[in-house]
Amino acid sequence: MAFTYKKDAQDKHGPVEFDALIKIDKERRYLIDSKKSGEYVFRVLMPWSIEGIFAPSFKVHYLNKKPYLCPTMIGANCDFCNTHREIRSDPQYEADTRDVRPSYRYLMNVGDVREPTSIAKVLEVGPQIYGPIKTAQDTGFYGDILDGTNGHNVYLKRTVQGKVADQILVDPKPSKLANPEWENQLLDLCGLIPEVDEEIIKSLYASHPWKVYEPNPTHRVVSAPVKTQPTVGLPPQVPTTTLVQQPAATETLSNNEDQVADLMARLKAKQAGK
Repeated sequence: MAFTYKKDAQDKHGPVEFDALIKIDKERRYLIDSKKSGEYVFRVLMPWSIEGIFAPSFKVHYLNKKPYLCPTMIGANCDFCNTHREIRSDPQYEADTRDVRPSYRYLMNVGDVREPTSIAKVLEVGPQIYGPIKTAQDTGFYGDILDGTNGHNVYLKRTVQGKVADQILVDPKPSKLANPEWENQLLDLCGLIPEVDEEIIKSLYASHPWKVYEPNPTHRVVSAPVKTQPTVGLPPQVPTTTLVQQPAATETLSNNEDQVADLMARLKAKQAGK
């Protein structure tokens, strides 16, 4: 028996973007729009494995607007990282430095508080969102924010006006999971991170369209590979220069009841208007 094609149903079985590195169905991805302002409420779920990590990391280079895993994740040499270290302090290479610099990304199992009947999802973020969440968890200011019974929801307000600015608030009031089934739907996040392809990085480096810098194939300083955790996906040391730019812990962990209440009121108003 044949049935009529349904685009909405089919779309759930494809990656969010054609060049997405983490290949999961749309229905399992928690999306935060990078092109427009918005407000989000989610619950970061507990660790899914005995290692006790809630947010494994991976390191990428964005080349031709596509993400590629950095070979240093497995302790191998990376020409892009070597060149970045070589030229990053020279202002004349600013454009090239920006094009090849490595970026850290993090995955979390989360529940969509605004859609409590939905399945647990995966959120991919950078240090600007991961940093404040980890700070809230590590300081113990609110206890264990990942706890299913007495954890805390996370509120994200994103403003896009040329640049992207995020404000992270942790609900000071503990609560139970909006959907208890989320704890039974946790994904193995490390298993979502693909294997590093050293050869494609070498090929991309050989053909990279440098703007100013001119690599010398016969004489280039090659630094020793960065020592990393033996298991791909364990959170590395996040660069201090990156975290310094994040909202201060006192701002994130302050008594923000008024801000949370105001945000919740606006979110409820939006839902009531649907």
